[in-house]
Amino acid sequence: MNRKAVFSYGCILIAAALWGGIGISVRYISGFGLTSIQSACVRIFVTTLCLFLYLVCTDRTKLKIHLCDLKYYFGSGILSILLNNVCYAVSVRVNSLSMAAILLYTSPFIVVVFAHFVFREKMTVKKTTALLICFIGCIFTVGLGVFVESALTPVGLLAGLGSALGYALYNLFTKVLVRKYHTFTVTFYTFLFAFVGIIFLASPLELLGKVVTAPERVPLAVLSAALTSALPYLLFAAGLRYAESSKASIVATVEVAASSIFGFMFYGEKLKSANIIGILMIIVAVVTLNLPERQKNVKKS
Repeated sequence: MNRKAVFSYGCILIAAALWGGIGISVRYISGFGLTSIQSACVRIFVTTLCLFLYLVCTDRTKLKIHLCDLKYYFGSGILSILLNNVCYAVSVRVNSLSMAAILLYTSPFIVVVFAHFVFREKMTVKKTTALLICFIGCIFTVGLGVFVESALTPVGLLAGLGSALGYALYNLFTKVLVRKYHTFTVTFYTFLFAFVGIIFLASPLELLGKVVTAPERVPLAVLSAALTSALPYLLFAAGLRYAESSKASIVATVEVAASSIFGFMFYGEKLKSANIIGILMIIVAVVTLNLPERQKNVKKS
């Protein structure tokens, strides 16, 4: 593996680990009196601002888009990132960090189903097997005893699956947009649309009032948002320059393990053997789903 490849996959690995800490960021920001929606708004705003400054300082031509593509950015921003962030913000508040991450990673099932009908992608044996492993892995991870103990509430389940739907839609809309635009362009306008959408849900005057009355909290809130949202998106985009997208998505599954480890380290969340097996099964499912199809050798006549 050459230096460029090592750099690329290193960036993706770090990005995935940072994404695994989003739950910590949400809990930290919410601890200052912000609601789940407001904490998501802060992270989206910081991400948008960081990406804007990056593009202005590096290549302003990447800020240009066609008006006819606004509908796709609406989908990637409002129907994807906004839905994902709002639901995930609620999920990590009512669920454990590991459970929130696992529910989020049921998104491959949604992606495969949507892609089959939207892009006419075939439902292969490999995909079906991966989905089955993923489903069983979710059962092992959550555990039937969790429902008996009321550790997973209907709100928590819906929030987790909602975040998965948003994540899946982001993949689908991005598949269309990256054909015409640079990764940074797609990411910036996606988050810009998400911010425009979430600001109406975050009670901006109330949010601003909390910030004004506690200015000493702003640096840590901005730092946590930058480390778990803006920075990983930038690192992931930088990594994609020399890395294959399929391999990049496999490396990015480290987020699941990172989230579980963070939950264990910072909040004392227990990881039973069944939970570990379930996490491994889901990772195997995602890896299997993203492996390239084998090309059959065609004999020339």
